[in-house]
Amino acid sequence: MAYAFYQQNVNTPATLEDSGLDPRLSWEYWLPSGVRIFPSGLPYLSCLPAFVGIWGHYFRMRQAGARYGFLIIRDQGQIVHYTGIASRCGKYPFMDAKDQMIGPAWTHPAHRRKGLLKFSFETLLHQQAHPRCNVWWVCRLDNAPSNLAAQRLVYRYYGNGRRTHRFGLRYFGHYFLENELC
Repeated sequence: MAYAFYQQNVNTPATLEDSGLDPRLSWEYWLPSGVRIFPSGLPYLSCLPAFVGIWGHYFRMRQAGARYGFLIIRDQGQIVHYTGIASRCGKYPFMDAKDQMIGPAWTHPAHRRKGLLKFSFETLLHQQAHPRCNVWWVCRLDNAPSNLAAQRLVYRYYGNGRRTHRFGLRYFGHYFLENELC
């Protein structure tokens, strides 16, 4: 399966302006732990694999200094959006030491096109990204909404790549760039 790689350079910490987030919604920066694999309030069981898979991967990598977290937006206690941010690890060998990866991201269908991804992106850059780092977004080439979101969030298209399998499983593989366009 082919993937699109997007990159944005962060020269200075982002400034957080008026968020425009609906006042009925609340948000938090959620960090996992050894026993907290996923946050409460997940609306669908289909969201669970994203949290469990990432938790397992970074739990193995935490001794190497890898870290990750999620910005979670709730409506009356139920999660309506999440966006992850992660440091460099073996899954993303093309990243530099200070680089950050944004994703995965998901929005409940009833809350799409309301600026939640933009709010999450700006808030994560303001609170979590290192100054003078690259922030990456990787999505499938055939995922038109994610590719459009990356372009709207001022990412530049960096190139195409693939995801490898290790031991016959994607979980143990990594992403690699096949051709850089810049």
